[in-house]
Amino acid sequence: MNLLFYYSWWFFSLVGLVVIGLVIFLIQRIKRQQEIRDKQLRYEKKVAELKVLSVRSQLNTHFIFNVLSSFQYFIIAHKEEEALYYLERFASLIRKTLNLSMVEEVSLKEEIDYIQGYFELENMRLDERVTLEVTIDPQLNLHQVMIPPLLLQPFVENSLVHAFPESIANPKVCILVYQENTDVILEVIDNGIGNQQIRAKQSTHESKGMYLVKERMKMIQAYLEEHLSIHATESGTRVRLVLKDAKV
Repeated sequence: MNLLFYYSWWFFSLVGLVVIGLVIFLIQRIKRQQEIRDKQLRYEKKVAELKVLSVRSQLNTHFIFNVLSSFQYFIIAHKEEEALYYLERFASLIRKTLNLSMVEEVSLKEEIDYIQGYFELENMRLDERVTLEVTIDPQLNLHQVMIPPLLLQPFVENSLVHAFPESIANPKVCILVYQENTDVILEVIDNGIGNQQIRAKQSTHESKGMYLVKERMKMIQAYLEEHLSIHATESGTRVRLVLKDAKV
């Protein structure tokens, strides 16, 4: 009498191979899922680190010292109304900095509003002699264009802190926002000392602000070096950021 096929050696061998194959498949799948989870955790950790660094970068001690020194001047000069006004603006800026640092994206409108508030306070130490000019492409809806928060501040700060010695007449910082095909271009332009500023920085390490901007741009697009460029001449500096395929 012949044995039923499921009692044959080849059937047991086939079942064994199928079981082994399923075990290997499950192990590989679990391994891939773990790798995905690990990658996601590394990404979230990187985002958290960048947020903390961003807050520390924006709320640097020099900026806070300058603002508090201005408060002290207003109080000593018995200009209580001015002191109260700038104190309120300073408190508002700190709240905005903390709020923006807790999200991954903000509208370009929020970013521009933040920059204007920051500029107003930082310009106090320069006796408000620097002019800020913001030019927006009328075809762009600033509420729809989303960017990493606190993206432009390091460049505006760099202009205010380094670009305008007393020898610069009519110092100005210009922010340009416009569209090129499917990209959105952000430019920060000053009429400061330009090449002298760049040469001074070449002997130092890359600034923390520049590092943060590059890292955050990498999170929203396949970042290339040409997406962030700095061009300096004897008559000023132009910083250009390219947001690829921005939703407008």
